Amino acid sequence: MPIALAVKRYLVFAADVAVVLVAVLLAFLLRFEFQLGGVYVRLLEQTLSLSLLAYIPAFLYFKLYSGIWRYASFDDLFRIIKAATAGAAATSL
Repeated sequence: MPIALAVKRYLVFAADVAVVLVAVLLAFLLRFEFQLGGVYVRLLEQTLSLSLLAYIPAFLYFKLYSGIWRYASFDDLFRIIKAATAGAAATSL
């Protein structure tokens, strides 16, 4: 695998992780009206950890990074939907 392709995969993976983290953070900020107290900060830390533990394996299991593509297919779309659904389901447990 060329080095440039490997770097792109890591960058896409890092971007996906960042999106998950930002989504959870924004959900907490909206829920608590942009005022997180001490108890909620600890809860946010736990939720961020659990979210990463749920989404990262789901992204890898459904092989979202098996190829960096210029044009995505419906198969790619379905893999993304499955991975996001599995991550959300695991987070809600």
